[in-house]
Amino acid sequence: MKRLFLILLALSLSTLTAAAGNTPSITIPSVNISASIVEFPLARGTWAIDPWERRVGHLEGTAGLADAGNKVLGGHSTLPNGKPGIFANLSNVAVGDEVVVFDGVEERRYTVSQVFTVSADDVSVVLPTPGERLTLITCDTGSYNRNSQLYDRRVVVIAERAG
Repeated sequence: MKRLFLILLALSLSTLTAAAGNTPSITIPSVNISASIVEFPLARGTWAIDPWERRVGHLEGTAGLADAGNKVLGGHSTLPNGKPGIFANLSNVAVGDEVVVFDGVEERRYTVSQVFTVSADDVSVVLPTPGERLTLITCDTGSYNRNSQLYDRRVVVIAERAG
């Protein structure tokens, strides 16, 4: 189940093509994150994300950036060489912080409503939801298991559309 989640997370972070050549992006000012968003494709029940991927990715199969529902974005907390990934500081996001997503056409503002961790095999956070919600997910660096060489937990940030 952990592998399935990792693959699903990985697949959702590849190349997202935006309208009129505008590149989708995410900004979280409170933790100095500003990055383009690519598409992580879903294949054979999981997301294929390159372990060296330095961008944020939209998990294919979750709501599109311009759609209602649960839009899920993922990124690495740590790269294979031990250097910080794009979401290295995601666990430092606080309730009330602003997240700005540009979908290629429109800028959408969200307010963080929850920050928590889940077990690595808990995929409930990527499931569809009513209304418009943004879910950000990465590995919890403190849960790295040297024996399995996997992370046991994920950091999850939930943000609701502002205004």
